[in-house]
Amino acid sequence: MLEYKLNNEDGNATVALTGRIDSEGAVTFQQILDDIDRSGAKTLVLNMDALQFINSAGIGKLLFFYKRLNNRGGTLLIKGIHDDIFSLFKAIKLDKLIPLEK
Repeated sequence: MLEYKLNNEDGNATVALTGRIDSEGAVTFQQILDDIDRSGAKTLVLNMDALQFINSAGIGKLLFFYKRLNNRGGTLLIKGIHDDIFSLFKAIKLDKLIPLEK
């Protein structure tokens, strides 16, 4: 199950994610990203320190959102990443696109 806390003000959004982005969580994750996209936020910080798992569907949604945000001149930062997820993101070279902070 994916839980989140969203703070979106002045074009800057921060989302703290807790739980898992699995098949069920990917639907919630997509809704979160869509809400941020509709708000017109220029900056998104994803705090993943309490996220335990992300599957390929969640990574795909993240990449698609990154592309939309990047196309309108926005920035995405991922911080507080659990070691396993950090290793996965490094292995698929996601760190070459999106800044990652442990």
